[in-house]
Parts: sequence; C-alpha cells; structure tokens
Amino acid sequence: MSSDAQLPLQHRWPIAFWSGVVLFFVFFPLFLLDVGLESLLETRQNLQKQELYRALEQNLEKLLQYRNSRHYYHALLKRVFELAELQPQPAAYLKNALNQLKQRNPGTFRFIVWNDKGEIIDELTDEKGYRYIVRSLYEAFKEITIDSTENYPGKPELLPIIENRGKMNILRSYLGAFLVPEYMNLPMLRASLGECIIASSDQDRANFWFQIGKKVGMFAQISRQAVGSADYLEKVVTGINKASDPSFKIGIIELTSANVMFTGSELSHSEEVLIELKKFQHFAEPRLETENYLILARMVSQSIMGFSLVEKEGRVIVPRLARGQIMTGAVFLILLIAVGLYSFFKISGLISIRYKLAILFIYANGLPLIILGFLGYEYLQQTRRLLIDQAHEKTAALLRDFDSRYELIKAEYAEHINAFVDEINRQSTGQPVQLDEQKDLVEWVNGTKPYDFILINANGRFQSGYPGANRSGNFFANMGRNLLEHINTSSYSDPSIFKDVQLSRRDSAADFLGTRKIVFHQFLRRIRKINPEQMGAEGRQYYWNIFGNSDQRKFSNILVVSWLHSVLQESYVRKAIEDLNNNAGNIKCFAIVDNNGVTYPEDKQPDREIFNLFRQAFGLQMIRSDKIQMAGIEYAAFATIGRQLNHIAIVGLYPLATINQQIDTLRMRLIVFALLSLALTIGIGKLLSAQFMQPVKQLEEGVQAIGRQDFRHRLQIASQDEFGHLGSVFNNAIESLEDLEVAKVVQENLFPLENLIQNKIEVYGRSVSMSRLGGDYYDFFTVNQQHVGILMGDVAGHGVPAALLMAMAKASVLIAGDKTSLPSQLLTSLHKVIFRIKSSKIRRMMTCQYFCIDSLTGEYLFSNAGHCFPAIIGKEGQEVSLLQAIGSPLGVSRRAKYEDLANQLNDGDIVLLYTDGIIEAQNSEGKEMGFDRFTAILKNEYSSDLETYYNRIFAAYLKWSPQADDDITMVLIRFAGKEAKA
Repeated sequence: MSSDAQLPLQHRWPIAFWSGVVLFFVFFPLFLLDVGLESLLETRQNLQKQELYRALEQNLEKLLQYRNSRHYYHALLKRVFELAELQPQPAAYLKNALNQLKQRNPGTFRFIVWNDKGEIIDELTDEKGYRYIVRSLYEAFKEITIDSTENYPGKPELLPIIENRGKMNILRSYLGAFLVPEYMNLPMLRASLGECIIASSDQDRANFWFQIGKKVGMFAQISRQAVGSADYLEKVVTGINKASDPSFKIGIIELTSANVMFTGSELSHSEEVLIELKKFQHFAEPRLETENYLILARMVSQSIMGFSLVEKEGRVIVPRLARGQIMTGAVFLILLIAVGLYSFFKISGLISIRYKLAILFIYANGLPLIILGFLGYEYLQQTRRLLIDQAHEKTAALLRDFDSRYELIKAEYAEHINAFVDEINRQSTGQPVQLDEQKDLVEWVNGTKPYDFILINANGRFQSGYPGANRSGNFFANMGRNLLEHINTSSYSDPSIFKDVQLSRRDSAADFLGTRKIVFHQFLRRIRKINPEQMGAEGRQYYWNIFGNSDQRKFSNILVVSWLHSVLQESYVRKAIEDLNNNAGNIKCFAIVDNNGVTYPEDKQPDREIFNLFRQAFGLQMIRSDKIQMAGIEYAAFATIGRQLNHIAIVGLYPLATINQQIDTLRMRLIVFALLSLALTIGIGKLLSAQFMQPVKQLEEGVQAIGRQDFRHRLQIASQDEFGHLGSVFNNAIESLEDLEVAKVVQENLFPLENLIQNKIEVYGRSVSMSRLGGDYYDFFTVNQQHVGILMGDVAGHGVPAALLMAMAKASVLIAGDKTSLPSQLLTSLHKVIFRIKSSKIRRMMTCQYFCIDSLTGEYLFSNAGHCFPAIIGKEGQEVSLLQAIGSPLGVSRRAKYEDLANQLNDGDIVLLYTDGIIEAQNSEGKEMGFDRFTAILKNEYSSDLETYYNRIFAAYLKWSPQADDDITMVLIRFAGKEAKA
C-alpha cells in the first residue's frame, strides 16, 4: 500500500490522469478557440460586407449621377469639348469625335462649331443656313459663359443681350418657344448639376447644349427621342463595367419589360440575382445578398432599377468554412505542441523544473488571454461602430443647430431695411418717396439679390428698385393702392374690422383684397418683418413696410421686397458657413444650393465624393457614410437637407482620425493589460518557482559539496514542509557519507603504498572497488631479509563493516610476529579474531590465503581459507596451473583448521592471486567467464612486466563484462631467478 502511494499520479490512476490532461490541454483550449472564433469570424464577415457595400455604393453612384438623360448628354458633350480644348488642333479632333458621336447615336445630334474668333467651321457644322441667327447664338452664349465664369452661376436673364426683346425673339425663333432666360446657364453649372436646356417641342431640336472656350465654341441640338429614351443607360453601364474591377458589376432592370436585366456582359447565377432584386422592388431594402453575390439596388427612374453587385467568393469569409479550417489546423497544432511538451517533460533533465512551472503558468494565463483577444477585437469593433454613430449624431446636431439659426438672417435683413425706412419716415413731409433719391436703400437691398423690389404709391403706380424686367409690379400695384386706401382712413376703432378674420390664398390681387378686414389684419401682422408667403403658385420670403408720417396718419407708399427661398438661404449660408466650420469638433462642412450648384465655403472646391453626397441628400433627404476619403484623410460623412434650409444640401465631415485615435488608445490599453497580465503571470511563476527551487538549489549545493568531498556541508532548510524533511534526511545522509569517507581513507591506507621487490621476488597489486568501500583486501610485506609475505582476502559484503574487518585483519597481521612465516598459524589467528567479531554486531566472514616465499630460492609455504585457487603461469605464459588448496573461510566455524602447502617456484614463474569477481563476471548474454576462459586470458595476455600483465588482464576482463559490479583485486608475484631490479 505504501509503495503505491509513492508512485506518480499517472501510474496510480493512469486513466483519470491522462483523461484530465487531454481535457484541459486539448479539448478545453479547442473549446475556447471555437467559441472565440465564432464571434470573431462573424464580426470580420460583417466588416467585410460593410466595406463591400460601401464600394458597391460608390460604383452605383457612377450610374445614378446620370439618371437624368440631360445630365448624361451634358457630361458626354462636355467631355468631348474639354478634350478638344486641350488639342493643338481642336477642329481636327472634333471632326473625328463628332463623326463617332453621330455614328454611335444616329439621329441624335446636330452641331454648330465656331473657332476662337466666333467664325463658323463649316465642315463641322450641320446648320448651313441662318447665318445671322447662328452669329447671334454665338454672341449670346459667349456673354452667358463670361457671366457664369466671372459671377458663378451668373444671371443670364439680366444680360443686355437677353433683356433685348428683339435678340430674345431671334433666339427663341431658332432654339424654341419654351426658352426661359433664367435657365440658359444650365450647361455652365458645376459637377452633376450641369444639363441640357429644354427649349422646344420639335422632335429634332427639343434640347440644346453649348460651351464657348478659348479655342473653340460648340453648340449641339439633341433630339427629343434621345432625351426621352433610357437606351443611354446601357452605354453607361457598359462603360462603367469595362473600367471597373471585373468582380464588380453594375446593371439595370426595366421593370416594365418582364424584368429584363442588362449588365453589358454575361452574368453567372443571373436567376438568383433577379429573384433577390424583386425583394427591393417590393420591400425597398437596398442591401441584398444571395449565395454568391452582395447586391446594392437603387431606383434610377420610375421604371428602371439600377444595381451594383460583387462576387462574395474570395472577398467575404464564410465563418463556418473558415472556422472548420482554423479548428483543423488548431487541432494539429495543439496535438503537435502537446506531443512536444510531453517529450520535453518526459525526457529527464531536458527542461528544468523552473521552466516547466513557467510554461504551466503561461499556459494557465494564455487561455484567458485568448478569450480576451477575441472579446477585445469584438469590443473594439463595437466601440468603433458606437463612436461613428456618435460622430454622425454630433454632425447632425451641429447641422440642425445651423439650420435653426436661419431665422437670424431674416431678422438681420428686416432690421437693416427698417432702419432705412425709419430714417426716411423721420425726414418725410408726407410726399411720395422716390427710389432714385434713396440710393443707400436701393444699393443695400439689391445687394441681397431680391426677386421683387417695388415701391407703390396711393395711385397704384409702382417703382422697381432692381435692374431688369418687371416681374410682379402690376400685381403688387393694385394691392398697394387698396392697402394705402384703408390705412389712411380716419379711424380704426370699428371692432367689426377684425370680425371673421381668416387666411386667404387667392391668386389675384382683387380676390385677395375682397375683404378689407382680412387684408388690413394680415398686413398689420406682417409689416417690418420677413415672412414666407404663398403668392400664387410660387412661395417666397416677403418684407412689407409703409412710408409716411404716422403722427399725421398720412402714408404715401408701401414697400414690398421679396426673395426666392433659395436666394435668402444661400445668403445665410454664405455668411454663416465660416462660423459653422469653426466648431469644437473640427467637423468640416460644405453646402450647395440646389438651383445653381454654388458651393460653400467659396474658397474650397469639394471633391467628387462630396458632390455625390450632395446629390444623394437632395434625393434621400439624409445620407450617412461611415468612411469617405478626401485629400488622403478619412472622414465619417453626414449629409442632409435642412428643415428651413430646404434648398441647401449640407455635408458634415467628421475626421475619423479622432475615432481612430480613441480606438488605438483602447487597443493599446488592451495590449498593455495583456502584457501586464503575462508579466504578472511570469513574475508569479518565477516567484513560486524560486520558492520551490530554493530548497532544490540548496540540495544541489549539497550534492556539489559531496562531489568536492566536503562532507562537513549541511543544508540550511528551516521550513517544516516536505523540503524541510528532505533537508533533514540529506543532512543525515551526508553525515553518514562523512563516516564512509573516514572509513575509505582508513581502507586506502591498509593497502600497500608501493610495489615490493626483494632479491628475486617482485610483487605488484591493485584493487578496484565497485562501491565506495569495497570488501577486497590484499597486503604484501617483508617477513625478514629472505622471506616475503603476501596476503589476499575477500570480506563478504561492502561498506563500513567490511572495512572494519579489513582493518582488524591488517592489525592482526601486524601483531602476528613469527606467525607471518607460517601461513596456517597466521590464518588461524585471523580466524579467531573474525569469529569473535562475528559473535557481536558485525556478522561477516572472510575468505583468505597467505603466501610466505623465500625470495632467494623461490620456495614457499601456502595456506588457503576458502579463497580462489592461485594461478601459476610458467614458461612465459605457455603453462597455467591452479594451486589447489582447500580450507574453510575465516569466521565460519569455531574449530577451523588450516594446512601449509610447500613448493618452489621456477625461474620466471608468475603467481596470480585474485578475487572471485573476475571468475564470476558475466557478459551481455549472462554467461560467466569461468576458469577456462580466465586461463585462456592469462595465456593470451602474458607479459613479463607485472604492471603490463595486470593491465592486459583487466582490459580483457572489461571487454568480457563492461557492466561489472563486483570488486576486482589482483596481486602478481614473479620469481625472476636472479635478483629483480628495483
């Protein structure tokens, strides 16, 4: 039972142990990895889809900017014109370009081309007559171009050539009766606002377009059929797809013709695309997805749907597939690591315990860090999404506040005009006011670009304060006359004047003034203020005021100023956009006016991305973009149409650098936290390993002390735990080793210190112990001047008891006296001593043999006490004989008897005394050497030099038994026949 408790866990409960190892080191990490991957891959897939949808939106915008055919033909013709302007010979270029346009668009265009002097280039002009009219066209177009360039977008209706009724009639006679002067600058408008001009119902001349440049002038008439057809969209789709990434495609579907889809090239899986696009048709969800495509859909017109799609393969990860691949790789990796760690841990000494503990601590902390990494990635993405949403909200709040302050400019304008009117009234004598005498008022009001600026007197006559033709003078003249008539009445006390007051929206002044009570009531509410009014079909902002002497109740004139909503809104934007851009959030703002394309700030030209947002805002009222790039800087964009600034599109750009910086800070905090956690784990691991390894270190020092034979070293382990107990055991063991060392020193001193040479005898001996204290003993000494004594013994066992017996044997020999010349008496004396000791605590026996040899004659006496028979080698190794003498070992029986055997050595004979370790040695097959093999070795390895002979015999012994574990002792005696040399 106690032996099982000492076994490691893997040996005591192998199934439970290895099941736990596999669970916690294989399945548990894989489970955590699988859970983390599921969330990570889904997040990554959503991010990829968002990026692709942004790319799809940008791609689809290339088509949507030409949803109006007049914009398309404007862009097409303008591109041809711009390229011609860049050519050294523009006429030559236009000859080829215009021919290609006519071939690709038969029956669509009629061209007139002028050179830089305004002269017609006949070979490029389709109009061969009407030269005077054509010359007038050039003059009008050039004036419009100059005006638009210098005062963008310009006011063509105020140009002298347009105001000239005769010139205008000539233009209308050729261009069409529908020609409106205010819209003649449409081809001059910037970006996607430029378009062709509708002027006629004539089939071939319904629309026209023009550009006048430095080198060439160009005029085109476009047929009504071409403008009314959607065939141009197919050309746009084909061109965009050719210039785009092959995996991205745009297309159109005509909903009125059985959902015919056009992409300009073959589209695989077209049926699934059609099925998915029907969802947009029914549910208006623009972002669609099929098994193979991501699709973004928008309506190009009422009957045509545009879409942009991209193949998902290779661009969007499939979480299930990617998860399976990663998990498969993770399984192999974890198994490989597990096998590697098992091998490292299994191989003794390859990895220290300190590093094993560190690896385990890092592993224990690494699993939470993996989860932290997965959660951190998702947290960063969610935080980024939240910050971008907050950025959109901040931008929207800024733009809402800007929109709400629109009333300030109306109050400011009203305050200025009120000041002028009040000053005029203070100086008034009751006489009618003449506008040509009020230059400051006229100049200031005209600076605000009014639509109407009229002063009406009591006779119904009006004065126009703005340059240009009369717009609404007659309407307001009648209204002003009736108002002045009622204002100048003597009393306003009749309460019936305010009875049944209600709003009126009549179209004419007479109807509007049908009830005096209503008119007067409404007029009093509106004077000295700017308010929106619906006068007829078009609403404008109106200002009303009265000139005259209020003390005398004598009023002479009514002042009416009106502004188009877009003009007043533009004035506000022009004035306040700089303050808007000086916001605390560094949000860049751009604005555009819908009817003329003027952008603000005026000193900053927006990129194409901003114009796309403008256009989308006018169509969708509000648009968000999580990321756009402008001048290499990324922004989150928010575009909207104001509630009050309903003719202005405003784009706010929130710098993503601010958000990226916050995300980077959070990411760095997570990394620092992970590193600190890892450092803390390593620190704790090192601290605990140091605590565990300090006692081990002391044990190591103790072992090293033993290696240095410093047996006085003691471990200083004061704890009462297992290490303390181990230290106590170690100290006891080293104390015993100290005793063994003393015994070893004593034992080594028992052996002869040098070889013996006397007369004709030479003696050589060696003992090799397989333990620190062996049991073999030999001794040789001179008995007298003629005799030599040689003793060989083998104590049963090893260690201190064996060493003590050897010491006693040595002492007995030293005090034997004359017995050293009589072997049998010496062995008897030794037997008595050992037998007495055996009866006490030391129970050992000893085999022994003793030679006493005459060093001159070679005669000897020999007695054996159970030891191996000596071998006598003669005739230079040719003969080997064993000296057989039987006797009981020392200390076995009480009455042991030993006999002397006498004989004589021949010249050159060598006597070998040895212990049984060499005879009983086994080879790798378990066979003992035995006397026969031993005898063969003595013959084969013979040498007359005793040390050489010994080394050869010992080498042969080791060759036979490399793993010998018994003591080996040999003594060689050589009788030379003549005196041996020392």
